[in-house]
Amino acid sequence: MSRTVLGLLVCLLLMLAGCGVEWLPTEGNTLEPTPAAITFTPKLCQTAATLVESADVEVTSVSSQATVKIDIGEYSLDKGVTWFSTSSFVTPTADQKLTIRVRHTTATVPVNNTQSEIVFTKLTVGNTVGIFYSSINVGQTSCR
Repeated sequence: MSRTVLGLLVCLLLMLAGCGVEWLPTEGNTLEPTPAAITFTPKLCQTAATLVESADVEVTSVSSQATVKIDIGEYSLDKGVTWFSTSSFVTPTADQKLTIRVRHTTATVPVNNTQSEIVFTKLTVGNTVGIFYSSINVGQTSCR
């Protein structure tokens, strides 16, 4: 009897899988707000292996509580007093704004040009992504 029940469950699962059931959604979470674009000014020609932080960025149109995530580095919601490296839920101000800054450690000096000179930090607020990046000066005459 248990093989029959197991067989029926497998058949049911296969039928559901073929009926357009979305098991792993690929689009943004519809429960999360979609704030306006997040634009960071890059930090160029920095010293290798040092901590750099962005200027404060005002994220607008945050219509409800949003998840804030970062993939490399840390973010601050209080002008750099407190830093977070893990996801958190954040409630916007009454005017639907958040003020955020990020920081990360710059790249190390490349060995035979086999390592990257640029570090990218991806910050996600709700369904909106912003990228902060830094480059290091490795002795070239004009830094990019």
